[in-house]
Amino acid sequence: MTPELILALRALQILVVDDFHENRVLVDVYLRGLLQGLEFAENGLVAVEKFEVGSFDVVLMDIEMPVMDGHSATRAIRKLERSLGRPRTPIIAVSASSSEDVGERSLEAGCDLHLTRPLSKSKLVEVLHELSGC
Repeated sequence: MTPELILALRALQILVVDDFHENRVLVDVYLRGLLQGLEFAENGLVAVEKFEVGSFDVVLMDIEMPVMDGHSATRAIRKLERSLGRPRTPIIAVSASSSEDVGERSLEAGCDLHLTRPLSKSKLVEVLHELSGC
């Protein structure tokens, strides 16, 4: 990883939404030291609440969660962006399913990209770099 890429990623504020504690820890381990701003939400409802009052450059959104799933949370975030006049924030959907149907539903819900687990550090960093415009 180049020093320029590391500096660009450090400026990012990322909201990680996942109900599974181990997945949140894995993302934290992957990105620790690369980012200044990493915030976590354990379900879609908490994510929408944090998004409404916070400012994020990218959202990493699990699709299958209790309380509010990732598709519903993404639609709510897109609605908030429109009502608050905010620019569109890249949302990366993440799921264990590699089926085209799941990826298509994620895009229809308003996600910008769908990634399949298991996530690799290199793929995550590459996608963050591309979607954030770093």
